[in-house]
Amino acid sequence: MTILFDSLIPFFALMGLGAATARFGRFSTENTQGLSKLVFWIGMPAVLVLAFVKNDAIQMINWRLAAAYSGAVFVSLVAARLAMVALGRSREEQAGTAMASVMGNTAFFAFPLVQFVFGPAAAIIGALILLIENLFVMPVAVAQLIAARDGRGWRTLVTAARTSLLNPIVLGSALGFALSLSQIVLPISALRTLELVAGTATPAALFALGATLVHLRSEVSSDGLMPVLVATVAKLIVLPSLVFVAALALDVDPFARNVATLAAGAPTAVNVFVQARAYGIFGQGAARAVALSTLLSAITLSVLISMLHVA
Repeated sequence: MTILFDSLIPFFALMGLGAATARFGRFSTENTQGLSKLVFWIGMPAVLVLAFVKNDAIQMINWRLAAAYSGAVFVSLVAARLAMVALGRSREEQAGTAMASVMGNTAFFAFPLVQFVFGPAAAIIGALILLIENLFVMPVAVAQLIAARDGRGWRTLVTAARTSLLNPIVLGSALGFALSLSQIVLPISALRTLELVAGTATPAALFALGATLVHLRSEVSSDGLMPVLVATVAKLIVLPSLVFVAALALDVDPFARNVATLAAGAPTAVNVFVQARAYGIFGQGAARAVALSTLLSAITLSVLISMLHVA
């Protein structure tokens, strides 16, 4: 059980510190947004570039894992949307619930967690999952939001593609992958700079996440509890279960399968709330899904780690 507590306590401690600072230390929404932007635009891209340049680009593409993870994500997304249809919910709630059920806090939470639990070798699998989520899943999820607001059409596809391509995490992954593929050797000074920047990303991201959850209280409403519950169950339980089963069916090696399963169990990303609020769809529900899934992930991730035989 030691690794279980060693894995989760530092993460939730940093989130708790961020929440306490926001609650009692007058760490404003603007401060939190500034820190989040620093991590989003500089810290995490540095982490991803470093992860790729330290590995062989050809070996990092695990096609079976990519197929298993992608398939599980889209099945979960469709299932969440159909559940909302069956419950008679609006198109806005359908789209928002579907997005919240599959877009996890992979960059700021799952990516460092899997490395802590499984070691440095897990970084490349985490990077592959980030590529899948940001190149394929996010455009589909954003397109659903825009279609719910504006209707279907080519403008929806253009907006979704632009949002994905301008994402700094995607750009960082693409740059790192290109450098690895070209086998360019970076100078020692460049590598050390990347390591310094990357080393600040995880603690800053977790601190900002905790502070953000406090600030999100102003967005919370008593309306629409069912979509939040559906999204939370889908994200924390259904998706990791589907990833594990799909990886098992496609004969993915156990290490990659376990890393991907744990990554899939990450709570709903704050980015879901940001996107929902930006498009004026499911903003309050997204805020509540982020808060509830993050809180409950302390339990579900503990169970996942134990079941994956790393305790």
